[in-house]
Amino acid sequence: MEVVPKVEIVAKPLKNLSSLDQVFVTIEEPNQLMTISGAWIFEECPEVECIVGELKKWVEMYPVFKQVIKGTKWVDDPSFDLESHLDVVTLPSPGTKKELEDYLSKQMSTPLDMNKPLWKAHLIKGFNGNGGVYFVGLHHCIADGQGAIRMILSLTSTSHEEKILKAGHTMREKKSPTQAPSSSKKKVRAQKIQKLVESLPFGTQISEIFTLLGVFILFNLFLTIADVFLTALIVNIRSLLKWTVFIFTPRRVFNKSSGVTKRVAYSDLIDLQEVKAIGKETGATVNDVLVSNLTSTIRNYLKSTGELEKKSNIACLVPVSMRKPEDWGLGNKVSLILLELPVHIEDPLERLKAIKSRVSDIKTSTEILASYSIIYFGITFLPKFILKLFCNLWTHKFHVLFTNVPGPQTEISFAGKPIKEYYSFVPQPSKGALGVCVLSYNGKVSLSINCDEGHLTPDCGALLKNFTSEFEILKALVQKKSEMKNLSSSSTISEEGQNEESTEEFVQEIQEAIQKLNEEDKLIELEESKQKGYRIADSGFSSLHASDSENSQENSEEETETENNNDEKEDNES
Repeated sequence: MEVVPKVEIVAKPLKNLSSLDQVFVTIEEPNQLMTISGAWIFEECPEVECIVGELKKWVEMYPVFKQVIKGTKWVDDPSFDLESHLDVVTLPSPGTKKELEDYLSKQMSTPLDMNKPLWKAHLIKGFNGNGGVYFVGLHHCIADGQGAIRMILSLTSTSHEEKILKAGHTMREKKSPTQAPSSSKKKVRAQKIQKLVESLPFGTQISEIFTLLGVFILFNLFLTIADVFLTALIVNIRSLLKWTVFIFTPRRVFNKSSGVTKRVAYSDLIDLQEVKAIGKETGATVNDVLVSNLTSTIRNYLKSTGELEKKSNIACLVPVSMRKPEDWGLGNKVSLILLELPVHIEDPLERLKAIKSRVSDIKTSTEILASYSIIYFGITFLPKFILKLFCNLWTHKFHVLFTNVPGPQTEISFAGKPIKEYYSFVPQPSKGALGVCVLSYNGKVSLSINCDEGHLTPDCGALLKNFTSEFEILKALVQKKSEMKNLSSSSTISEEGQNEESTEEFVQEIQEAIQKLNEEDKLIELEESKQKGYRIADSGFSSLHASDSENSQENSEEETETENNNDEKEDNES
């Protein structure tokens, strides 16, 4: 009869703050909050009682959510009140995306109370009619992006075993008393092999040869480890020099002074399968395609504002998870890398190629490990005031914090209601910069932005529109390239020059079509604003009409001048 092992749940609560956890506490300021947040959108709003019930399970599963920080330790809060951490509100009419983004922006501008457990939840009613939104924010010192999303998902409708893993616990099997210990089995097996070898002719000599061979292997292993250590040391020094040069490079864009009021927004969804198809066709990863699309989005925005410079790069801070696949716990376990986004490259495919090359170079080097070791061992011994000074100097040079969070690819439920859309918001890497999060959920990909109020012209929506339109351009261009490749492989005559010319014309046609759609949207917005009795300031639309009127005026002047010349000519002839 087969013995079924029993499952024992072993909790791993947080006791102390790690060195990186302490960094997020130290560098927080009123105009640079270290809060990470998530928003779940429901077609039917959950009941308040169901939300409270789920939060009670959450707090019991994670004791840190009823604890406060004392020094470098987590201690229980004797005055903890669960209901004080849940706000229930109703959006003002008409309860659209605009009203939701206004409310979320206000919450992202409000710091968490450091004297209470560092989290806050909101149940937002009245979104698009009967819909609702569950919004929760927690301090970055509790968990990194991967840890936070897995922790939040531990309350969703998954199996019991998945809940245990996602809750930051481990599953330990209790062995049956009839099972022999694994160490005893190994010892018996080694003795049998040794007796078998010694019983053979020249068995003792064979045993000695294997012993010498083992010593030789260990010696070479030692040399290999030493070589790897020296290589890692060189890479560490190289990375340190790279970061030092970066620190003293001025930031030319997204460099306005930071304020307390923040603005968040989220984009329309794009299909994850289409992202994968582009990656498959170009030999790039999903992350490469998304980073390339973000680069195109920023390039288009800078070009529209006149801030795009030749041979310019956008300094992007990218967190890299250092968690093991089975690690679903809390705390921060990330390395940080510097990725320069080539916004100066005009061709979308060349831009994707450059991104792929730069990311590949970082992956094949030991820069990720070097950065991880510097973060965890270097900053541990720094006093707080020096640590804060160093972090402000270091992070102030970044334009963007970019994180790509892979969420569940099937629809999940919370408090008895299915989650239709999922968005995440991350802190700004420095004052005046952008916090950008790309999250995939249920086969869709979204982009969310956290920035300072009034820094983007006219608002965050201008940048987010580029995210979907630039993806459509890249998708169409890759599809066209694929068709041309198939056509050229079946043709006996080389038409490379014609193909390149037709590709450029195709990209131009796509851009003109998207521009036309944007102009039509602006016309619709202008008509709606006139009906409502207020005026929408749109410098781009005004400049477009101004240029048209100037052109028409110049044409009319040229026609008048031509008619006058003809009249003078006729008078002279007569």
